[in-house]
Amino acid sequence: MTAHDMAKVIFEGIKSLKPKEDRTLIAIAGPPGSGKSTVAEIVTDLMNENLMKTSLVPMDGFHLDNKTLERKNLFDRKGAPETFDVKGFIELIKKLRYKRNSSVPLFDRTLDEVVNNARKISSEQEYLVIEGNYLLLNKDLWRDLDDYWDYKVFLSVDKSLLKSRLIERWLGENHTYSEAETRVIKNDLVNADVVNSNRLEATLELQTG
Repeated sequence: MTAHDMAKVIFEGIKSLKPKEDRTLIAIAGPPGSGKSTVAEIVTDLMNENLMKTSLVPMDGFHLDNKTLERKNLFDRKGAPETFDVKGFIELIKKLRYKRNSSVPLFDRTLDEVVNNARKISSEQEYLVIEGNYLLLNKDLWRDLDDYWDYKVFLSVDKSLLKSRLIERWLGENHTYSEAETRVIKNDLVNADVVNSNRLEATLELQTG
């Protein structure tokens, strides 16, 4: 399925949800390279086009900073569950449940750092599409997020396709092929295995291709 095809299927599922007094939170999870960000952006656009006031919240705004990762000897594992501020992320999700003015951090890939309060969330927003690798992770603390999701999507992808996509990603950031392949094998695919092997049940699972 293409990203647009998947977004349309997800959108149809969301439309079937019963209205709520508080915000409706939609989680889109999957391994790195599964297309979560692209699909989540399209879903958000579709919802707004259909007068469903929606904002997008990426989990990547909760990366620990590089100095902290170096101090904890985790820099080479950046992107693994332990390299995120999961407690801070859970606290944000608790607040976002309610229709209040809020702000969320975003991760700037060019700067390789988090930008705090980078996106404003208006109290008028009725839906939030939240995307990230570990939104359905069945491990300590992470599994607590499951209490907040009203609709849960998991994007699956074949491992060989995943590897080639991730290598292309690093090549696009001026790495050599050897450097890109090493990063993918030693970190990205390890994280993908964690996502795929320790996940809670989704409302909807889609195969990307």
